[in-house]
Amino acid sequence: LLTHTSGFKAWVPFYLTPGPRSKIPKLIAGEILGGSINSKVVYSDLNFLLLGDLLERIYGERLNIIAQREIFLPLGLSSTFFNPEKALKELIAASEKGNGFERQTCLDLGYEITDPRVFRSDLIWGEVHDNNCFNLGGVSGHAGLFSTADETFKTALQFLPEYTEILEPETCLLFQTNFTRGSDQARSLSFQLAETPDSTAGKFLSKESFGHLGFTGTSLWIDPAKRRIFILLTNRTHDRALPFADLKETRREFHSISSSILNENDRS
Repeated sequence: LLTHTSGFKAWVPFYLTPGPRSKIPKLIAGEILGGSINSKVVYSDLNFLLLGDLLERIYGERLNIIAQREIFLPLGLSSTFFNPEKALKELIAASEKGNGFERQTCLDLGYEITDPRVFRSDLIWGEVHDNNCFNLGGVSGHAGLFSTADETFKTALQFLPEYTEILEPETCLLFQTNFTRGSDQARSLSFQLAETPDSTAGKFLSKESFGHLGFTGTSLWIDPAKRRIFILLTNRTHDRALPFADLKETRREFHSISSSILNENDRS
């Protein structure tokens, strides 16, 4: 699950199948692609949907409660949470008007939409963009977390052995270890590695660098060799017509420019 080699499909609109949250694991189990597990990397939301469900079963609590106690409070994060309060709406970037992207994706993939009300029609603002997560109450393992650049930085530090406050240093090394050698993607636990041929890390980050992207336009890359953290919180979904812009080159350019500036500072 953590390396996206589970064999699950990349995405499934579970909200098209009415039922309680408890139905999700059983539905996920029916979405294995053809081929054996570990045969290839397929980035899939289903992996972290299932991981979130497993954590909730182990702890007997919702994921937001677990994260608050185990991560947010110990790190002093006051602006990182699921389901932000309405009073914070003006501080949050709006997304697209309605679920146009997911609706079109459902049609493109041949899913039957029997009840169009499963899609939002108003401006998605102050609530999670992902419709699976939204229909799970805004809390899931693959989406729904809101934060700021500053607190994203504090969280990112936890993946570096020299700075982590909540992980063992040995655990941090797993995030820069390639567990999918021979595949077209280099994946560590949870992250893509910069040695992946088409990664958005760019050419100036070390091959041990690891990162993750967010659909709406967010990006985090961590270079453990140079102890650098790159955070880019853009928004490609608000007031934009479909298809949304591909930000791969923008992200690479951001990392290149940032690295050049940091390298120059190191020399001065």
